[in-house]
Amino acid sequence: MISELVDLYDDEYRVIGAIERDKAHTTGALHKTMHCWYVDDRFVYFQIRSSNVGFPGLLDVTAGGHVGRGEDGMTALLREAKEEIGVELPSSGMHQIGRNQFTFRNEGTWVREFSEVYMLPALAGFDTFSPNSNELSGIAAIPFREGKEVVIGARHSLSVQALLVEQGMRKKEIRTIAKESFVPSILDYFCKILEIGELFANGDRDISL
Repeated sequence: MISELVDLYDDEYRVIGAIERDKAHTTGALHKTMHCWYVDDRFVYFQIRSSNVGFPGLLDVTAGGHVGRGEDGMTALLREAKEEIGVELPSSGMHQIGRNQFTFRNEGTWVREFSEVYMLPALAGFDTFSPNSNELSGIAAIPFREGKEVVIGARHSLSVQALLVEQGMRKKEIRTIAKESFVPSILDYFCKILEIGELFANGDRDISL
């Protein structure tokens, strides 16, 4: 079965062709994704990845995904946010904080992708989201400074609030997280997001990755 096609980019971020997404993840072909991060006055909200995908159960971007071949990036982000966290992204209030490129290898996977990254306020906390249990396991609220301490290994563990979803049911619980609770290959990126999230919460919009 042929997997989804994505645009293939050169190192100047120019489209030079197309490639199957699965093949891009084994050959290190550069391709594009979109990320959106939700933030309130205390937390950055991290997705808890589904048990059906890579890095199951680990913490990752609030919502995001690949941009299909010839697809507009914002169209892709609107689709992914709706599918994953049940949110219609607003026409205003979204703040683009830059572009981040990821390169990592893991058990036969070689990923090179760049993301256009957006941040926006979670005005109702967990009630902002209607997570899709087919797409993710839940959402965790990670406090800015303590979360960064965990990510960099300066703090061994931290108790956080989480909203779990299973078969349409929502359940809040307290979870203990550690550095190993985050997708491992992009920890530097998560540190930046937690730093920028605190600035964003304090009203700073002159921020970038």
